[in-house]
Amino acid sequence: PHEVGYQLDERHVAAAAVSADGRPGPLAAVQWDTSVASDRALAEEVAATLARVARDSGYERFLIVGYGPDGAERAGLLSDALLATADLPEPLRVHVDHDTWRVQLPGSEQWSPAQPLPDLSAAAVLEGTPLPASSREELAHRFDPLPEPLYGDVAARDAPLFADSAPSFRADVAVRSLHHLAVPGQSDDRDRMATLAHLTTAGPAAVRDAVIVAAADDPARTDVLVRTYRAAPEQHRPALATTAAAAVYLGGGQSPAIEAILRHADREGPNAALTRLVEAAKNQGINPHKIRRAIGSSIATELDEADARWHQSRSSAVRSASFPTTARSVGADAAAAAYRPAPGGRSTGPE
Repeated sequence: PHEVGYQLDERHVAAAAVSADGRPGPLAAVQWDTSVASDRALAEEVAATLARVARDSGYERFLIVGYGPDGAERAGLLSDALLATADLPEPLRVHVDHDTWRVQLPGSEQWSPAQPLPDLSAAAVLEGTPLPASSREELAHRFDPLPEPLYGDVAARDAPLFADSAPSFRADVAVRSLHHLAVPGQSDDRDRMATLAHLTTAGPAAVRDAVIVAAADDPARTDVLVRTYRAAPEQHRPALATTAAAAVYLGGGQSPAIEAILRHADREGPNAALTRLVEAAKNQGINPHKIRRAIGSSIATELDEADARWHQSRSSAVRSASFPTTARSVGADAAAAAYRPAPGGRSTGPE
């Protein structure tokens, strides 16, 4: 429950992917509803999904946990279906029932003696980790936008300063703001939240991507980006929701959290492509750590290219101002008419 974010009951079966070196991978919890399909059909459907995750993410080992009185049987059915579907190592099976757990090791027919489940509540409080929600729906509501925004746009003097600065400078200020807000006691700095929101949403995409990678590298910074999205004024909310969902995904965050944030993401604007990419990657179980490494290794190049385009556009603007074209705009014609000599030889404008 602490990993998926909400309490699991006797209707659930969970499957966690584990890498060869023991790193945790994608985690899924499904409701085992025999009113929809038979036990065997449900096992085969979930197994097909897990096999796809293994193929797309590179994780080949699975831990399967069955909950409730029928949890042991369901874990066995899912394990058998997975082995019949893909050439994978035999999963480790765990049965949780009435605050106890037991394990069945690969290759064994015997379950270990039941042991009490450890109480992780105190450790979660000490780590600042929220306790599991009572349900998936309650967890989703934890990621809804706040009823009222906590901040507005950046100060009037800052907006033109940022607009007149290179993208690499904007990215540096945005990431510094992210780090500042992740420091204990600084999370409610509304000016920094406004700065982070403005720079992340104003473009170019290289600035946004630098923020995503910096946030995904640390859970505290991921939480900052989620809080900034939830507290955002409406004009920044879709872009920040996309950005926050990407950071949660790349950080290996909970699937329900990603889904909840994506409900408010950009669907038609400049971040729509990223919204679709995060959805597709999450649904296909693609290893987020590989994507994060790939994006992280390209950020410097992306910012260099954005800076080059920015300098080029400024140079073009300066040349245009210094050497205007011979084409006359409507405004230029109107200005010329205002200074044209009136009948009788006098100018209507200044001498």
